[in-house]
Amino acid sequence: PGYDMGSWGGFVAPMATPKDVIDKLNAGFARALAEPDVVAKLDTAGIQVAAGTPQQFDAFIRQEMARWAKVAQDAGIKPE
Repeated sequence: PGYDMGSWGGFVAPMATPKDVIDKLNAGFARALAEPDVVAKLDTAGIQVAAGTPQQFDAFIRQEMARWAKVAQDAGIKPE
């Protein structure tokens, strides 16, 4: 009760990847994910497209990590 959980996916690269490479990859993914036929195919699989910047994705990942760390901590879950 009180939890909203979904699955998500994204593309990541090693930290040492040059910014121009990251920007080029992000632009390519954004173009592909803006194509109506790509969106339609993903939609039939139940996937909602949410493209954004690398900075937005980083913030999202950090937010998810903090949220689920709190859930685990509140439940007394400890790594084994």
